[in-house]
Amino acid sequence: MDDDRNLPSHAERVTSARLVGTGLLLLAALAACAPPYRPRVAQYQNIVLDARELGAKQLDIEMQRDRAIRDYVARNGNPDFIYVPTATVVELVYVGPSKLILFYRDRLGTDSVTGELSPLPLEVANVLPVDIRAGTSGPIGENTPASCWTVSAATHRCHTCCKGPLFCSTSCKEEPSQSAGGHSPLSTVAPAQKETAMNGAIRTCFSRPS
Repeated sequence: MDDDRNLPSHAERVTSARLVGTGLLLLAALAACAPPYRPRVAQYQNIVLDARELGAKQLDIEMQRDRAIRDYVARNGNPDFIYVPTATVVELVYVGPSKLILFYRDRLGTDSVTGELSPLPLEVANVLPVDIRAGTSGPIGENTPASCWTVSAATHRCHTCCKGPLFCSTSCKEEPSQSAGGHSPLSTVAPAQKETAMNGAIRTCFSRPS
């Protein structure tokens, strides 16, 4: 008789099942209302960082995320500067070899394709922070409200504009397919930018459609 008294009644079992069901429904509702997952971007997004200082941690993160970046740094050494505008775009700047390397991936979880801009145009040099070890002394030109450059990587072209090292933005678009006789260079600087660099001044290009 004592054992029968310790067993839950039918009503108690029904109540317990209802509570579990209600809890599951609440969890499902909370999951449905949760914001969609967004990949984590750099803490200092849209800022050109010294890869020896504030950018050192971000460089390590990007190498862990992307094998292409990890392999490139292993072959060429650490860059002087790193710029991370989005979760799918990373730019590394090497001052001594005078080159900017773009890493672009069209979706997360894949390895990047690369593009190179070399030698570094005035547009890039003008936004690099001061770093004695890298040999950069800050902005070169005076009264230069914006600096812009473009780099191609495989089928995409990424256009970056900066107002100094702290305010940058980048947009990437798929390039139209080339004709059979055409040739698409790996990286380019727009003709207007080349003319600007030769004249020692930087055109304002935030008005250009990105």
